[in-house]
Amino acid sequence: MKHRAAWISPLSLQGQRSPVTPYFFWPKEEAWDLMKETLEGESSWIPEEQVIEVLNSFTSLINYWQSDNPTLKQAKDNFPNARFHG
Repeated sequence: MKHRAAWISPLSLQGQRSPVTPYFFWPKEEAWDLMKETLEGESSWIPEEQVIEVLNSFTSLINYWQSDNPTLKQAKDNFPNARFHG
């Protein structure tokens, strides 16, 4: 399996773009755990409901990439709120 990277894309705050998380790579590292720690830790200004939503979406995305023969096109169709490169 190829390594995949995920991050929370920059948010626009008063016209300024600011990254929310660093890149997390899986299966090389425990990306979900690192994402959770980051969202609950230094980015604690994010409401709990949004943290849960992001983590649930991240879980779905990881599960998708672990399925049989995932394609980039299908990923784009299945996850319209995510951006994919590659």
